[in-house]
Amino acid sequence: MLKDLVSLVWVKVHTGSPGNELADHFAKVASSCGADMSIPAPYSYVKRVCKEFLMNEWNSYWKNSTTSKRTKEILPLANLDLLISNKYVIYLLTNHGLFPAYLCRFKILEQS
Repeated sequence: MLKDLVSLVWVKVHTGSPGNELADHFAKVASSCGADMSIPAPYSYVKRVCKEFLMNEWNSYWKNSTTSKRTKEILPLANLDLLISNKYVIYLLTNHGLFPAYLCRFKILEQS
C-alpha cells in the first residue's frame, strides 16, 4: 500500500489549476510570515570576508601608526601579496638581522 505519495508535475503558469493556485497561496504565505531559514555561508565566503576584515584592520593600524616611516615610504599599504615569510630576506631588506653593525648598536657584539 502506498502512503504519503508525493509527485512533481509541471503546470503552465496561471492556468487556474486548483493545485497550482493552492501551491502559489502557500508559497506567498511562507515567504511573508514563514520561519526564517538560516542557510550557512560557504567556507570560501567566510574566509574571504575574514581576510577582507583583517586587511582593513591591518591597513587602519598601519596608517595610524607613528613608527616605521622608512618602511611606509616603500610599502604605503599592508598587502598580503608582498608578504615575505623568509626571515633571511626580511633581515636583508630591513637591515635588522645578525649583521655586525646591527649587533654593535645593541652592544651584543663589540666593535673591533
